[in-house]
Amino acid sequence: VSGTALRAVLAAEFTRRERFEPEPGTAPQLPENMRVLVVEDSVPSQKVVRGMLAKLGVRSDVVSNGQEALDALHHHNYDLVLMDCEMPVLDGYEATRRIRAWEADNARRHTPIVALTAHILQEIKDRCRLSGMDAYMAKPVDLNELRATLRIYAGSRH
Repeated sequence: VSGTALRAVLAAEFTRRERFEPEPGTAPQLPENMRVLVVEDSVPSQKVVRGMLAKLGVRSDVVSNGQEALDALHHHNYDLVLMDCEMPVLDGYEATRRIRAWEADNARRHTPIVALTAHILQEIKDRCRLSGMDAYMAKPVDLNELRATLRIYAGSRH
């Protein structure tokens, strides 16, 4: 079993556990109409992240590479983009640079982009920031960290 597959299965199992559920009344709810674009080439990772978002009551769309992300952003408004960094066709770094250029050229609002990567090196975090990403989330994604990130960016909605 590959490490990636094992992480995906474990993450899916953990999302089903009650320990990830917030205590009733302890945290503000996310906006009902929050919409997130998940940019991820790994089908198991897509399923895990999308399942977590559904559990949190957040609508999501999924695409498999940076070019598809650009196309999606040209047609829909998203409150947040969860961007894998290493993908075929167009990686997350270049996709983010192109999204930022497109936003500037078309007077579009800044869409928060959070990197999703298994790499934890500072140089990767710096590369994410320099490409225009707003934040960084390590894989496998933790439901509580995802919830906290969504709350941060829900406050910056248009």
